[in-house]
Amino acid sequence: MNIQESTLKEIREQIKQLKDIERMILEREKAKAIADIKSKIHKFNLSYGDIYDRTTKSRKTIYRNRYLV
Repeated sequence: MNIQESTLKEIREQIKQLKDIERMILEREKAKAIADIKSKIHKFNLSYGDIYDRTTKSRKTIYRNRYLV
C-alpha cells in the first residue's frame, strides 16, 4: 500500500466518523425538538385534532369518495 492509498483510507475513515457525529447531533436535536413540542402540547392542553385540524376531510377521504360516486 503506498502513501496515497493510505491517505485515501484515512480520509474515508475521517468522513465516516464525521457522518456518525453528524447523525448523533441530528438525533439529539430531533429529540430536543420533539420534547419541546410535547411540552407545548401539554402546556396549552392541545389534542391531536387541534394540531392536525380534523374539522376538514383528509385528502385520502376526498380521493376515495370521488371514485365512489
